[in-house]
Amino acid sequence: MADLLEKLQDVEARFREVEEALSDPKVYENPAEAQRLGKLRAELLPIVEATVTYRKILEDLRSAQELLEADEEPEIAALAKEELDHLEEEKERLERRLKVLLLPKDPNDEKNTVVEIRAGTGGGGGGPLCGRPVPHVQPICRKPRLEGGDR
Repeated sequence: MADLLEKLQDVEARFREVEEALSDPKVYENPAEAQRLGKLRAELLPIVEATVTYRKILEDLRSAQELLEADEEPEIAALAKEELDHLEEEKERLERRLKVLLLPKDPNDEKNTVVEIRAGTGGGGGGPLCGRPVPHVQPICRKPRLEGGDR
């Protein structure tokens, strides 16, 4: 977790640098540089937003843990325990999301793909797909990049 927090701090620092550069009017004298910085900001923004949420959850976890340890009333302790369980699940979900967001971008992500579908190659079952390929292929193309076993 400490390693993840260090990476997130680096991303936040880079985001602040980019925002500072974008606030400088001189950067807009070079449109290519302004575009590059704008794209970089757009890439970093989801990570920074998730980081803010992650830090809030960590703080809420500490508070719930303190409440659980300090309070002797069983009703409040039960509520704190329930909140603690919920926050742990949320923390794990956010950690997974942040790890995916921190993965290096593939340079081919921005490029389009051409898919050629031909009947009669690769065995049976290709003919019906060629007749109406869009309904068969669209669901595959719409899946997020890192979901599924072989993606």
